[in-house]
Amino acid sequence: MGYQRTKIYNVGTGGSGRGFKQGGNFYAATAVLGTKDNYDLVFITNNVERARINGNSIVVQSGVNAGFGITPTAAVHIKSTGNTTATYALKIDNSSLAPLLYVLDNGFVGIGINNPPTNLTVNGNIAAVN
Repeated sequence: MGYQRTKIYNVGTGGSGRGFKQGGNFYAATAVLGTKDNYDLVFITNNVERARINGNSIVVQSGVNAGFGITPTAAVHIKSTGNTTATYALKIDNSSLAPLLYVLDNGFVGIGINNPPTNLTVNGNIAAVN
């Protein structure tokens, strides 16, 4: 795939160095890892591409699981931070921030509604297709 490789060297003790030290770093400001050109930032392990960040998206390769707050056991695995009706495990809004799909931490699911009062609440028509 023709990668431009950048190595992370074991440089200095962090703080005053210009680079990332394997094992951790200390900086007196925000540290940045990225590109300043029009090329993707690619993450590889064992010489295989696992993820890529380009101008508009983060792409996780097929066969790679993505975990948020947990080591994933599925293609997408999310561990939420609560277990009540006051917190959300998943929120999907449209571009106008109108609710499309909301999952509360207690397992209640809302389609077209942001605070579902039951296991499944749909705001709108429902169709069942055989």
